[in-house]
Amino acid sequence: MTDTGSGTRQEEKIVEVVNNAIANRDFKGRKKSDNKIYKNLICAFDIETTRLEEIEQSILYLWQFSVLDLDTLTITTMYGRYWQEFVNLIEKIEDDNCYLMIFVHNLSYEFQFLRSILPINDVMALKSRSILRANMGRKGRLEFRCSYHQTHKSLFNLLKDYDVPHKKLTDYDYSIRRYPWTPLSERELEYGCNDVIGLVEAMYMRLKQGNDTLYSLPLTSTGYVRRKAKNAMKSFDYRKLHDMMPTIYLYDILREEFRGGDTHANRYYVGKIMTDVKSFDRSSSYPDVMLNCEFPMSKFIRQGNVTMDDLHRYTKFHNCYIARFVFTGLQQKDVYYGCPYISKDKSRNYVGEVVDNGRILSADEIEVTLNDIDFKIVLNEYVFDSVEIHDCYTARYDYLPKELRELVKELFVDKTALKDVVGSELLYMLQKEQINSLYGMTAQNPVKPDILFENDAIGNPFELQDGDRESKLKQYNHKAFLLYAWGCWVTAWARYRLKEAVNIVGDDFIYCDTDSCKFRVSDKTSAILEDLNQLNDRLKSASVQNGGVAYDKKGRAHYLGVYEEEHPYTE
Repeated sequence: MTDTGSGTRQEEKIVEVVNNAIANRDFKGRKKSDNKIYKNLICAFDIETTRLEEIEQSILYLWQFSVLDLDTLTITTMYGRYWQEFVNLIEKIEDDNCYLMIFVHNLSYEFQFLRSILPINDVMALKSRSILRANMGRKGRLEFRCSYHQTHKSLFNLLKDYDVPHKKLTDYDYSIRRYPWTPLSERELEYGCNDVIGLVEAMYMRLKQGNDTLYSLPLTSTGYVRRKAKNAMKSFDYRKLHDMMPTIYLYDILREEFRGGDTHANRYYVGKIMTDVKSFDRSSSYPDVMLNCEFPMSKFIRQGNVTMDDLHRYTKFHNCYIARFVFTGLQQKDVYYGCPYISKDKSRNYVGEVVDNGRILSADEIEVTLNDIDFKIVLNEYVFDSVEIHDCYTARYDYLPKELRELVKELFVDKTALKDVVGSELLYMLQKEQINSLYGMTAQNPVKPDILFENDAIGNPFELQDGDRESKLKQYNHKAFLLYAWGCWVTAWARYRLKEAVNIVGDDFIYCDTDSCKFRVSDKTSAILEDLNQLNDRLKSASVQNGGVAYDKKGRAHYLGVYEEEHPYTE
C-alpha cells in the first residue's frame, strides 16, 4: 500500500511512521565494535532540478521522500517544492538514538545541495566528489547511502530489472525550465514520486534477495561476492598468503604496472562510417583467466637490475616477473597495426614519442613498468634498439587457490543454469552481478589516499592526502584475504587473450573494448573465422580441463572464455 501527498498533513503521516517505527534488532552482519541501531525502515530521497546556464547553477523545484515500513510493508511518500520544507521534515524525524537509512540514487549529486542545508557528521567517499555514504543531521543519525554504488545500475535499469510496481517513467520533458513556484501536472509529480517509491521497493527486494539485514547490506555491489570470497579463502593457509603480501616498494611497482581493459579504435578507420561489421565477445573474460591462467603464488623475490637472458631464465623455470623497463629507439614492427599496446598514461620519462590516441607508436626513449604478460605483448608488437631492466621481482607461477577457483566455477554454473528460467530472474541477476564483481576485489587499491572533507572550504571541499602509506599497507596486508598482484595479472591476462583475437583479425580490426573485438567483413573474413574457431578450441579445452563448463536450462554447454559472435552491425 502506498500513500503519497504533500503539505502539513502528509508531513504528519511521515513523522508518525518514522517516530513509531521500532528498532531493527536483527543484528546479523553488525560488527562487534559498531553499536549502531537502525529503525526498521528503508527510506529514499531524490530531487528534481533546473539548470540555469546563465549563472551555471542548478536549482531545486521538487523534492521527494519515501518511507517503507519493514514491519507493515506500507510506503508513505511526501513531496515538496522548497528546501526549507525538507529541512522541517528532517528535523522532526531524526532520532536521538536510532539511525535512519536513506537511499539516494547518485548521492554525489544530491550531496552538493544537502551539505549546505544539513549538519554533516561523517562522509565516506570512494574518491573526490564520489560519495558512498554521508551521516547528517544534528546527531548524525540520518545515514544517506548511494544506491547507485550499491547496485551499479541506472535507476531506470534497477527498477526495470526488479520489476517493481513503480517503475521510472520516461515521458518527461527536461528542456522545460521549472521553478519552485511553477505549477506541476499530476504526471510531473508522479514522475518524481515514482523514483523514490520504486527505489525503496527495489532496495527492499535486494535486502531480501541477499538474505541481508540493514546491518549486513553491502555498501557497494562488490560487497556481495566479497563475502563469499572471504568465506572461501578461510581455508587457505593465512601464513602463506601473508608471506606473499607486497612491501611498500613492490606495491609501488605493482601500481605502476596495473591497468584495466584494452580499449582502442584503429586509427586508420577513425572518423569513417563502417558498414558490415562483425563483433565477437569473450564469455566472462576476467572469471575465465582467474580459473584458467596462472598467477604469482609465492613470495616475490627482488632480483634488482637484470638482463633479457635473466628474463628468459625466469620464464624457463616457470616464474613470473615484474620490472621497470627503459626502452630506446622503440617503434612498432608494423606501422599499419591498428591497436598499439603501450599506454602513454602508464609510461614515464618519454622523449620523442609519437602517440595514437594515448598509445605509443614510437619513442626515442621511454620507461614503463611491465609484468611478463605485458612484455610478451610488447615483444610481439615492437622493436627497440636497447632495453634496460630495473627493479625486477620474481615469483612462482601457479593457479589461484583452489577455494577461489571453486567459487568462480560455482558462480558461473549458477548464472548459466538460471538464465532465462521463469521465476529465477532476480537470482540470475544477482549471480551475474557477483561473477562480474569477482575481479574487482583483487584490483582494489590496498593503499587508498585519505579523502578529507571540509564543508567550509572554498572551492572543492575534498582534499586527498597520502598519509602514512607504509603503515596503511601493513594494516591492509594484515587483514587481506586476496593478493593485489593477482588483480594486476588478471587484467594483463585478459588483455593478452583479447590481443589473440585482435591479431587474428589483423588489418580488418576496427575496435576493441576489454572483452570484445569488432572487425570489418572482407575477403579475409572466412580465414579469420576459421582462426577464431581454432582459438576457441584452445580456450574451450582449458575450460573443460579446469571445470569452466556450465549448462543452461536446455542442456547446452557453455564455456568460460570463448569468443561468441554477437549481432553484426550493418553500419
